[in-house]
Amino acid sequence: MKRLINLLTMAAVIAGSAAAQSTLSVLDVARKIVTSDPEVMRSDMSARAALNEYQSTLAGALPDITLDVTPYSLSSVRVPTGSTSQDLVNHSVGAALSVTQYLPTSGVLSAEAGNTLTIGRGDAQTIEQVPSVSLTYAQPFLVNGRFIDTSVYRGTRRNAELGYLFADENSRIQRNARVRAALGLFTQAATLRRTLDVLETTTSVLTRQIDDAQISRQQGLITDNTLLALRITLNARREALLNTQLALVQVQQELARALGEDRFDTGTILDDQLPDPAVETQADPESLRENNPQLVLSGYALEQAQLLGLFNELTDRPQFSVVVTAEPVYPDSRSNENDFAASLSDYFADGAGVQAVVALNLSIPLSGSKERGYRESSDDLGVRRSEIQMEDTLRLVRNQLQTLLLTRSILRERQELLVFDVAYEEERVANETTLLQAGASTQLKVDEVELDLLSRRNEQWQIHAELFLNTLDILTILGVDIAEYLAEIY
Repeated sequence: MKRLINLLTMAAVIAGSAAAQSTLSVLDVARKIVTSDPEVMRSDMSARAALNEYQSTLAGALPDITLDVTPYSLSSVRVPTGSTSQDLVNHSVGAALSVTQYLPTSGVLSAEAGNTLTIGRGDAQTIEQVPSVSLTYAQPFLVNGRFIDTSVYRGTRRNAELGYLFADENSRIQRNARVRAALGLFTQAATLRRTLDVLETTTSVLTRQIDDAQISRQQGLITDNTLLALRITLNARREALLNTQLALVQVQQELARALGEDRFDTGTILDDQLPDPAVETQADPESLRENNPQLVLSGYALEQAQLLGLFNELTDRPQFSVVVTAEPVYPDSRSNENDFAASLSDYFADGAGVQAVVALNLSIPLSGSKERGYRESSDDLGVRRSEIQMEDTLRLVRNQLQTLLLTRSILRERQELLVFDVAYEEERVANETTLLQAGASTQLKVDEVELDLLSRRNEQWQIHAELFLNTLDILTILGVDIAEYLAEIY
């Protein structure tokens, strides 16, 4: 009865362990990397920060409105009054509202309206209001060969957008790189687990072969050297088994860290049923320029170099400006300078008026032609350098794609060859099993041919894993988001 209870308890523990086992698939790895990998999270945050900066630049095209308030100002001055003078103390408060608008022509339009209330105390008290308005317009001209240019304004917005696009593309590159690295660890762990199965089976078969060989040696059918060779082979397989176990632990630790886990649960089942999607085998240069991440970044760098030359055209350009100011003036004499209401109404009394100033200014740089020439030459060199870099990157990407496609073709041929090898090993197993049933073979011989079949199937899976990773590399070059792609095909 006690033994029965122990058996039931052991069965419950085994069932509980089986229920607690989790399965990790390729899609699970990709999803966890996207949401948990620190590098992916940091690059995504950088992209979002760049988007905020771009939106901030767009918001900068709206009018800037500023309110300036002077809550209190005190001044003490001595003013002449004929043959004598008097001390005059002024108490003032004021406010001004200004609006600045940057124009698509690279000009600036600004307006300001304000008022200052001053209470002066000398021989008598006076109250004054000093309202004023001003308007300023400044405009560079002869920029980029045009009298009035709008390309710099558009270029500024585009340059800000490129900053965001750079960060977003780098985020996509980082995400793909981290997903690809994690899936490489996943397939490596699955390969090591399969290799362990083969090595464990091999050591078991070799142990039984040695047992049979010892009997044969006692009967004088084999030599000591034959038995020793089997033992040396067994020791080599055991050493390989230990090394593989250590390698598996290390790979699983790396995979756990990539997934944001403290450690890897050794009971986790690896779902190594890998997809075998078709990929595009032809990619024209224009398509690569539009989709390949490295070429996309090269295109952005070229555009930024071109924009730099555009922006530098604003330097040392002629500038025209208009300044208009106006403020009302009191009559020559006021009825009651000590009355607050009169400080306002007196502006509408007889003799009141408005004084205005209109100033036109033209600024034309007469020096700096050499500096401009050097600057333009440097801008041209920057553009040419970016063009060369882009063409070199295109050649590199095309070479990488060509190598990957050739590798894929070779893997396909190896895959086809292994189909025949596996079929041959399956036939050997079937024949040996038939002989065993007829009493013409032994279970050890059946296990030996089954081991050969297991090894061939393991090779077959490894080639399939290499093809899967090869597919991911090709998709990366073609600009496909690996995580999104896997979510679509699963």
